[in-house]
Amino acid sequence: MGVGTYVQPSPQGWFKWSVGAAVGMFAINEVVPRIVRLFNPRFAHADCFLAIVNLTAPAHFGAQPAYRAISQTSSLDCPFDLQEIVDDQYGPTEYCICTFLALLLVWRDARDFFKHFPPIWKLLVSFFFTWPAITQFALAPGAGHFMHDNTVFAGNVLHHADEKHPLFDNHGNCNASVACNHPHMYYVVLLLPMLLMGTLKRPGVNDGTTVFYIGAMHVLIWYVHCVAHLKCHSAPYEEIAAQKNRDFCYRHIVEHHGSDPNTAGYNFGGNPFFNDYVTAPMMTFVGWLYLQVPWRIAAVPLNLVMNFLQAVVIYVAFALQHGVYGVIDGYLEKRKSKTPPTTADTAPFLAVIAALTAVVAASVVPSLLATKVD
Repeated sequence: MGVGTYVQPSPQGWFKWSVGAAVGMFAINEVVPRIVRLFNPRFAHADCFLAIVNLTAPAHFGAQPAYRAISQTSSLDCPFDLQEIVDDQYGPTEYCICTFLALLLVWRDARDFFKHFPPIWKLLVSFFFTWPAITQFALAPGAGHFMHDNTVFAGNVLHHADEKHPLFDNHGNCNASVACNHPHMYYVVLLLPMLLMGTLKRPGVNDGTTVFYIGAMHVLIWYVHCVAHLKCHSAPYEEIAAQKNRDFCYRHIVEHHGSDPNTAGYNFGGNPFFNDYVTAPMMTFVGWLYLQVPWRIAAVPLNLVMNFLQAVVIYVAFALQHGVYGVIDGYLEKRKSKTPPTTADTAPFLAVIAALTAVVAASVVPSLLATKVD
């Protein structure tokens, strides 16, 4: 199968593709809610989501940079009953959207995946590039989580509400997305950018990246939300706050959901480096921006910029993946030929192996360690 598995990304094509992908994602994010609202006017109502957080967790709302700026510059206008808004997040609408898109992905990619089953080493390369690059930034818990909380204001915002509030009594006092509900527009995090991955493929050929990624992503989401998330939220706050190693529970409960203005809303649940050196300045910036420009206006270009950055990360990840495929394929072909590989052939291969090892050490391992719950 070799390097030709995917349409080779070119240095000249990254900007055009990324702009097109960003505009496509942005258009879908803007159009889909308006279509759904023809049948359910309460669908993905940002003011209502923020009003619920403000009502149930006022200290956190006043500390999180984006929400604090919103509270200082505008009033929230929710024309619907807040209980109905909460109940809608546990209804079938978003689940049906997610299921449709997931089946579309599985039908398209799984068919080719099993028809042209890739070598194991290609699956490993796919995993090494998609997990750190795409899960850490392009999707949850990176850009997707940031957008849900601060620009799209999707139903996932309700995970910032106090789940012990009576509004959540009918739902077991649980508001963990996916683990307990399917909040409006949640598919933006999980599925929409994955559709973009297919646009770089040649029809009928698949190296397993998307299928493998879907599996890895579901493991991550279900583990974090169904095990770690629920366990963190059920543990005594004082016990979590006393931890010194800033593990997942500390980052999630004390920092992301806390009321300290220096950390509230930060730490999106991914790689510690990403949390400390990327999300912190992003949160500071969005809080400043919403003080300068009304949040309903400022959020629109911010969404487009975030979609563009998502697309760039996906494109670069695939471009690097192509390069790795080429090096490894070339080395394996030399091994199969009568001419043994020379030092010039072996050196790039060893460099690639070292780079992949560094990727795991720098991204995957810290992410897994940060997700552990003792």
